[in-house]
Amino acid sequence: METEQTKKNEMAINSNPANAAANSITTVFFSMGLASLAASLSRVPRITWPHFAFVGFFVAFRLKMYLDDLKFLAGSTQRDGWFKTGFVVGVVSWFFWIVAAMNLTELRDTLLPMLIAVSLDTLWVAIEGFKSHWRESHLHWLIINLIYVGSLGISRFVWRPTPGTMGIIFILFVVIQIFDFAASKSLSALD
Repeated sequence: METEQTKKNEMAINSNPANAAANSITTVFFSMGLASLAASLSRVPRITWPHFAFVGFFVAFRLKMYLDDLKFLAGSTQRDGWFKTGFVVGVVSWFFWIVAAMNLTELRDTLLPMLIAVSLDTLWVAIEGFKSHWRESHLHWLIINLIYVGSLGISRFVWRPTPGTMGIIFILFVVIQIFDFAASKSLSALD
């Protein structure tokens, strides 16, 4: 049974070819990220619990991001310079998520592409925040992304954690994602 919001979202997507194209690009990059993750897992000689923790975080983060992107794109009617800049930044970020997934054989090698990806995601949030006069959702995403950026940056350049410690970090990231899913109502994109 379709809700009124679902009908509005479908009308926005179907009535605007730019929305349909943006949604298609979003879906392709999301799918490529999951495929890269599966391919990378198949190359890991010995899969350990920290690998599963990474997979849990990767899937949770990218799924939430995918749903948020679909919701954002369906509700976006302006295609101004801010939107285009943010979208390009987002696409580059999605590329780095794929690179992170492809480096799963050595968990430390996932940190730099994830740091770049989340930093770009944070830039996209900031662009949208400036454009939209910093709604509460932008501040929420900005704070969470800054936690990820700080943790990934420290782990990559300062601390150099063991695989077990990285597993704990990824589990904490999954907990943050669960909170983020609930707080930002990402699943409403499926309505």
